[in-house]
Amino acid sequence: MRGADPVALQRLLDENTTLFDYFATAGGLYVWAIQRGRIHQERIDLPREELRSLVFSFLAAIRDRNKRKTESLSRKAYDLLLKPVIPFVSGERIGFIPDDALVYLPFAAMNYRGKFLAEGFSIFQLPAADLFGRAMGGKGAQGLRILAFGNPDLENGALDLHHAPRELEQIRKRIGGATVLLGRNASEAKAGEMPAGYDILHFAVRGQFFSEETLNSGLLLTPGAGQDGRLTIREIFGLRFQGKGIVLSGCDPLPEEDPEGRGLLALQRAFLNTGSPAVISTLWLSDDKAAAHFMELFYRQLDRKESFADALRAAQVRLLREGQSPYVWAAFVLTGGY
Repeated sequence: MRGADPVALQRLLDENTTLFDYFATAGGLYVWAIQRGRIHQERIDLPREELRSLVFSFLAAIRDRNKRKTESLSRKAYDLLLKPVIPFVSGERIGFIPDDALVYLPFAAMNYRGKFLAEGFSIFQLPAADLFGRAMGGKGAQGLRILAFGNPDLENGALDLHHAPRELEQIRKRIGGATVLLGRNASEAKAGEMPAGYDILHFAVRGQFFSEETLNSGLLLTPGAGQDGRLTIREIFGLRFQGKGIVLSGCDPLPEEDPEGRGLLALQRAFLNTGSPAVISTLWLSDDKAAAHFMELFYRQLDRKESFADALRAAQVRLLREGQSPYVWAAFVLTGGY
């Protein structure tokens, strides 16, 4: 197990939560199943390159909306990655600590007893095991005052997120306390202030990832006031936010260019470092209208005092029952506190 005292982790766990900590090597994959009462280690005969091939093929099938191939790879992913340790699950909540290409795996879309894993469990992730205590240390503010940024003025139509105004309008309709900043108002200057008094920061803006310059990856916002419009990971690490959580609905990382997932992990970790107990981000850019609908469902559950994890799961299951494919709902992952 990497970077954490397993006994200390056990003390932090409740009876309803199981952690799976993965470690990929050239020769095989190791996983620790951690419960409050016991720890089990399993070696899986899946070399790193084969692991990457499986994850990237699964992602491609989902993004192509190839139902048959998605179902086949969903079963294969479960059989290889989770079936060996599923007997050690305790409760209805699973936390994944992914390694290497598993950072990009939509665990919620894995097959589980003929259904999807999201239908059976509430799911969260952590960039590293040593962050579990910090993520569980506080639940943040309990209100629902939202500051939302969307579709900044990037002077490049190819970078526009056309769904962002609709997405934020859905949030404003659902949550009376939402403040929405669009276009030129969705600026790096305003985001960099991490304004006090808000419970949730929502960014319907593009994430930008550089495989060789991880700390220069970040969010694209409107430039101005001497700023270039890129809120980088390096800058995010210097910010503070004491709210309930952060939502990043425009991330589109680059698995083939960064197979270890360093950029996405660093972005998630940077926002946790601000003090936010929870971060929701995306593994790919989802369909415009469906993404807006997903967020409306998610905030509806938060408005009912659900936790981030339970609200995320409820939105995913609702879209499942509406007949939506994993392409729509499996892109959204929760990192941090549940």
